[in-house]
Amino acid sequence: FTTASRMAQAINGAMGPNSAHAVDPSSVLVQVNDQRRGDLVALITQLEQLRVTPDQPAKVVIDDWRRRYNAERPHRGLGMLTPAAFALGWTEGRT
Repeated sequence: FTTASRMAQAINGAMGPNSAHAVDPSSVLVQVNDQRRGDLVALITQLEQLRVTPDQPAKVVIDDWRRRYNAERPHRGLGMLTPAAFALGWTEGRT
C-alpha cells in the first residue's frame, strides 16, 4: 500500500483533502467534482504531472522474478530450456 498511499497523498495535496484514497496496493480512487468533470483531459494531465516516489521493494521483486523467469525457469515452448540457454544456443548456431 505504500506507493498507492503516496499517490493518494500527492493527489490530496494537489486537489484538496479527501480527493483520493488508496483502495488496494495498485489502485487509488479519485473523487472528481463537477467542475473538474467538465475537463477530464486537464485533470488527467494534472494527475500525470504529480511526483510520487514508488516503493522500492516492488522493483526488487520484479527484478528477481524476471531473473528467475529468464535464467532459471525452463519453458516448454523452448524445449524445456531456459530463455537464457535458448538464446545462447540460438546465437551460437548463427555464427
